[in-house]
Amino acid sequence: ICTCSVGWCNLLNCILKDAARLQSLKLTLKHDPFQ
Repeated sequence: ICTCSVGWCNLLNCILKDAARLQSLKLTLKHDPFQ
């Protein structure tokens, strides 16, 4: 999911709440956010 989309923060919060044992999460930039 693109972090430019409106609902990405809510999705991330749901993932973090449901994955109690998650120790790391890698986010990668796929495009220039300032274009």
